[in-house]
Amino acid sequence: MKEYNPHEIEPRWQKVWAETGAHKATEDTSKPKRYVLEMFPYPSGDIHMGHVRNYTIGDVTARYYAMRGYDVLHPMGWDAFGLPAENAAIKHNSHPAKWTYANIETQKASFKRMGFSYDWDRTVVACDPEYYRWGQWIFLQMYKRGLVERRNSPVNWCPNCKTVLANEQVTEGECWRCHGAVEKRDLTQWYYKITDYAQELLDDLDQLEGWPEPVKQMQANWIGRSEGAEVDFELIPAEGKDDGQTITVFTTRPDTLFGCSFFLLAPESPLVHDLVCGTEYEAEVMALVEGAAKVSAVERAQGDREKSAGLLQNGILFYGLLGLTMAVVQYAAIPLLYHLGQPAEVVDMAIPYYKMLVYSMPFIMLFFTFKQFLEGVGNTKVEMAVTIVANLANIGFNWVFIYGRYGFPEMGAEGAGLGTLLSRIIAPMLMIGYFYSRSKYRVYLEGFSPRNYSWASVRQLLHMGLPISMQMFLEASAFVGTGIMMGWFNKETMSANQIATTIGNCAFMIVMSIGAATTIRVSHCYGARDIGQLSLAAKASYHLVLAWNALAALVFITMRNVIPTLFTTNAEVIAIASQLMVFAALYQLSDGIQNVSVGILRGIQDVKIIMPIAFVSYWLLNLPVGYLFGFTMGMGPSGLFLGFSFGLSAAAVMMILRIRRSISRLHANGNSQSTIRNS
Repeated sequence: MKEYNPHEIEPRWQKVWAETGAHKATEDTSKPKRYVLEMFPYPSGDIHMGHVRNYTIGDVTARYYAMRGYDVLHPMGWDAFGLPAENAAIKHNSHPAKWTYANIETQKASFKRMGFSYDWDRTVVACDPEYYRWGQWIFLQMYKRGLVERRNSPVNWCPNCKTVLANEQVTEGECWRCHGAVEKRDLTQWYYKITDYAQELLDDLDQLEGWPEPVKQMQANWIGRSEGAEVDFELIPAEGKDDGQTITVFTTRPDTLFGCSFFLLAPESPLVHDLVCGTEYEAEVMALVEGAAKVSAVERAQGDREKSAGLLQNGILFYGLLGLTMAVVQYAAIPLLYHLGQPAEVVDMAIPYYKMLVYSMPFIMLFFTFKQFLEGVGNTKVEMAVTIVANLANIGFNWVFIYGRYGFPEMGAEGAGLGTLLSRIIAPMLMIGYFYSRSKYRVYLEGFSPRNYSWASVRQLLHMGLPISMQMFLEASAFVGTGIMMGWFNKETMSANQIATTIGNCAFMIVMSIGAATTIRVSHCYGARDIGQLSLAAKASYHLVLAWNALAALVFITMRNVIPTLFTTNAEVIAIASQLMVFAALYQLSDGIQNVSVGILRGIQDVKIIMPIAFVSYWLLNLPVGYLFGFTMGMGPSGLFLGFSFGLSAAAVMMILRIRRSISRLHANGNSQSTIRNS
């Protein structure tokens, strides 16, 4: 076969495409139409690999539809009207026009050399007068239809560059280019009245299949449609004479107005000066107004970031101390291990392993602090990556310390514990490293100060975290209690239980990820009071976890005689483990449903009910029913696992009933608010 030579073959075919007009839009009315448009590049230099990747995707899409018989319009253009192009010209000591058009020709030649299927007769350049003409024409059409309006609004103004700056172009009150002081100025501008199409735009977001939910939520926030009421507050001077002056406040929760004790005015409001003029507060307030004029809207939002940083810092302190407390309590409980009915030789072997787990408690609590914070801001990829790295490290450490590799002594069970301890130390260290390596997260760790610690923040953490923590404790205690009862049979049963539980935990890692994602999606919908989307998100999570657990159950059942052989060669252990795998497959389905349900309840901030449900399910049903089946009815180890199915199924049913009730209440509240608004 002749070797492919791109320098010989591609120019020949590109010439054929150009001569035949293969990539021109034909405007054939008999064909279905498809418009393919990639983001226009800045003409600030030649293209790089990022351009190649992005425009290759667009080219593949355009060619795909053309081959399917579509009349494809695939144009190209350049975003040449803005500060990036001007900055690039200044940097290279060139006139902006000369520099811009030279780069356009350079990039155009590179795109042609790549063979991209653009219709070069439909090129758009944002700095061309022809482009202005069409921009003006579109503006006039909107003006005729009443879709534009003119009003004053504050903007970021750089006196040195004599230009308006976007919020992102203002850093600590300075211009990103000249580093001069930026000031606020009122500027009369034209605005598009997108509010007339707000609902239509929001509805169309649902048609964007495959788009990441955070991106869609960002667009929804930008559209900014809210349902609520405008309320007029009358200003009454201290002497009690009503001058008829009012302040109009918009609220999405008019039902809470009777508890309103204050509201805030924007620094730009003309009422601010009028209200404080001649009072003892005038100098202080006006100094604040002057300072606010030098701060962008992005930086104003840092107040929320500071609150989040305070919560993170309080979380680190609180959960760090909680981890130490748990370690002390668990260490003090070591002598009790000899009184749980377990074989003495097993207890002697387990204690060194158990001690290592005790030492790891502060580190695992620190990891969970960062994990929950990242989940709160919608970042679940990092925790997944860190968890995978930590688990792989645990496997590696186990191999080294259990069997005494690379000069280390053979430590057996204690080595397994040491491997777990080291992996749990690595996890929070990786989290801290990630936070410090990303500027958007580094700010949350900077400025640790005693003033950031408050009992109010701790109470807030306890309010949300304690019920969830107790639910996790009660569920874990059910597994521990079952493990203790397994030891009442024999050592082989204990080993088989460990195998089945380990395999179940591997499958449960995916379930935990689905639960975390559920909390994020549901909380976003809950914050936006979009109950319809909230219900859809909940249903999607249930379907996903059921599909996964059904697959896991199928693997458990079909591979029940194979999987245990990966852990041991003991025939009795393998036989018991294979039986337990069937019952593990059974309780996986219920466990997935209850975990997603916990995620939904967390998302709608209905967490108080979680702890009593867990208590009833795990301590009043799981363990007693397991004992009944396992010992009283003589089912043995399988009966203990059947107790899991009863307990987890009960938890799933009770949580679903609670969720249905909570969502119905949210629907009712939403309808009442709409009634108030419409009236």
